[in-house]
Amino acid sequence: MKKTMLILCIAVLPVLGLNAQHMLIGGSLTFDHSKTETTVEANTTTTVDGPVNSSFGFAPFAGVFINDNFVVGLGLGYESTKSTQKDVMNVDEYTVSSNLLSFYPFARYYYMPTERAGLFLEGSIEVGFGKEKEEMKDGSTTETEEADVSGMAFAITPGVVIQITDYLALDATFGGLQYASFGTKTEDDDVTTKFKGSGFSFAFNPSWFNFGVTLELGK
Repeated sequence: MKKTMLILCIAVLPVLGLNAQHMLIGGSLTFDHSKTETTVEANTTTTVDGPVNSSFGFAPFAGVFINDNFVVGLGLGYESTKSTQKDVMNVDEYTVSSNLLSFYPFARYYYMPTERAGLFLEGSIEVGFGKEKEEMKDGSTTETEEADVSGMAFAITPGVVIQITDYLALDATFGGLQYASFGTKTEDDDVTTKFKGSGFSFAFNPSWFNFGVTLELGK
């Protein structure tokens, strides 16, 4: 199912592009790194390191203008995360990492009250899959557990766009309405464990901006 949808999306987009004189390409890049440390001072001073978290992701996309305000296209996404904590869960080091790949057909409508600034509303269907790994190190012993991860999400996302030049623009999405379902599958010897979950979310919070850059071709 996932592979079939991906093949169809990749096949249809170039055909649309051949017949379109106005195209949109863009994407976003994210990186995050954080760590914590707790120090307790009494008769002696004790310092405990908290988890070290890092993540990296990028999401390119391309679309074609059906008319002056309406775009349809396809986006791809990749995200890698890692969290490491020492002296926890009765082991020397505990690490959780994941690598996820996703793709999402989307449709975007622009409302441009001025030539240089406007709003847009985007609807998308995202399908993702990847791996999640847990590692527990205790001395010279390392135990590893891997799980297959998959999910699907339907989202309606508002955004703003600022036109820097006739061809280059900055855009940002924030919040929106989303329904997501996800699952994991772990196999250990002859035992297979499956977990499934789903939920709705709604947010309209300016602090949740996700910035990107877009380039218009053939305008």
